[in-house]
Amino acid sequence: MKILFTSILIGLLFTLHAQPQLQSSLLQTGKTFELYMISNPNMSNIILGGANVSWDISTSSNTKIAEVSIVNASATPHASTYPDANFALQFTIGSEVSYNIFKISSSAFEELASSLGRSSATVYTLSRNALEFPLDYGNTFSDDYQKQGQVVKTLNSKYDAYGTLQTADSLYNNIVRVMQVNGDGDTSAIWWQVTATEMNPIMQADDDGIIFWKRKVTTGTQEVLLNNNLTVFPNPTSGNIQIGTNQSGTVTLFGINGQMVLQANCSIGENNLVLDKLNAGIYYYKFQNLSGESKTGKIVINQ
Repeated sequence: MKILFTSILIGLLFTLHAQPQLQSSLLQTGKTFELYMISNPNMSNIILGGANVSWDISTSSNTKIAEVSIVNASATPHASTYPDANFALQFTIGSEVSYNIFKISSSAFEELASSLGRSSATVYTLSRNALEFPLDYGNTFSDDYQKQGQVVKTLNSKYDAYGTLQTADSLYNNIVRVMQVNGDGDTSAIWWQVTATEMNPIMQADDDGIIFWKRKVTTGTQEVLLNNNLTVFPNPTSGNIQIGTNQSGTVTLFGINGQMVLQANCSIGENNLVLDKLNAGIYYYKFQNLSGESKTGKIVINQ
């Protein structure tokens, strides 16, 4: 994998487009992801670079290996050691919990330490810029970093591609790839999904393999509509659905990545929800009545 990624990183020509753009304000806490190891990917597709790429892992098999939550660094056991940190990844693998600690500023996403809580922990005496901002298609940056007990090395990074990512159950738009070569010559890549309000990691690749980040959808309000005989039909559907309810309220539809894709008011009786503009895949709905009580479920849209 190292040879393939390095060859496209060095040999790729760019046209300068600023779409989508990576910005520091889009990195936010309060989200949780399931991490899956991807097996048997189509590497000739995964290594594609450039504008409007269609990456496809829909036929690959996957195995869940961990969960990761994005939290404020002040909520971790390492807050006193890194008082300037404001962002952290909390990894849970079985009963083991570890942390990657970062500092976000308007110009950089700096990694201060990784795998804290594990025997393989890394502490940076000179922080490593995982990203620099703003970052547009075709931009490159270099950053000197130093791990504790080692010499200063240089990380070279390039925003080399953007497009879509197809999985077995969803199509993700506005995907950005950043390629990196560290001071040891190791090559890695991370794909980000970018919206108008946030950016989240969605896939990463290095010499250890390819990992997909699947966002866990939370609906926020406890499901307590015991007297609401909510019906959703047909499900699966290839077009519209009918939502039957004995309470007025609002229905919200979320993609598998947790992003809201549709919202509509519902009155007592049958309500027609038009879904013909949505891609095939799995979606989650939340019906919330006027008192704030809610009920959730899953909708499958076929081609």
